[in-house]
This record gives sequence, C-alpha cells and structure tokens, in this order.
Amino acid sequence: MEEELSQKFPSLRSFKGYNKNNPKEVIRLDTGPYGFHGLIGTEKGMVQIDPVNRSNTMFYVSYFTEDYISDTYKDTPLCGLDDREEASKQKHFGMQRFNHEPMELRQYRLALACTPSWAASRGTVENCLADMNTMVNRANLI
Repeated sequence: MEEELSQKFPSLRSFKGYNKNNPKEVIRLDTGPYGFHGLIGTEKGMVQIDPVNRSNTMFYVSYFTEDYISDTYKDTPLCGLDDREEASKQKHFGMQRFNHEPMELRQYRLALACTPSWAASRGTVENCLADMNTMVNRANLI
C-alpha cells in the first residue's frame, strides 16, 4: 500500500514471511476492521485463516483452500465459460512455482478501483480498502 494511504488508514496492515528452515513455506497476513486474515503456502497446499464472520473477529477458522466449497457461482457460467471440469484438474494451481529454480524478482505497481455499489456494500472506505488489501495480499502469494 502506498505510504500516504497507509498513514491515512493505519489499521490496515499486511505482512509477508517465510519459514527460514524451508523457504518453500510462505505466508501472507493482513489485519483490518474485519480482523486477521492469513494465507499459508505449504508443499501440501494453501491454508487460509479467516474470521468465522465479519461481525465477530474473536473466533477464526483455518482450512486448506482446496477443501473450501463455495456455491456462490454454482452452475453459473462466467463469461459464457463452463470450466468446472478444467477447475478440478487445477487443484494445486499456484503450487508449481515452489518446485522451480529461483525466479527473477519483478516489482509491479497496482491501481485498484471498484464500482460504487461494491464500495457501498462495505459501508465505509476503510472496510472497502480492507477487503482490497486482503484480496491483493492473497493474490501476491499465488
């Protein structure tokens, strides 16, 4: 997050780390008004840590990403594509990078925007940015 934006919203923080005994095990963490979120990359798969719900950040759940079943878009072709069969083949998407030779470090800047209705559904600018922070932080691990 840009420094100026980070100073304006100090409750939004994100971190990255790795296991110094096994650099293939990496983690991304973030905190904000919705609590703590984590994504851990291991050789066995990705593990997510999330609050049980947004209104109570006292309790958390952890699970392998591949075990999470969302019916949000069940039987809904996105962009006219039915990729259910292909998605099942890509169960460990993102894990292939752990088995390669070291890669060149590239740094990118990201400009992120949203629709007014998406922002309004979060209630505040800080909540909107918190969701964006979690999404980008997790995407950076994949």
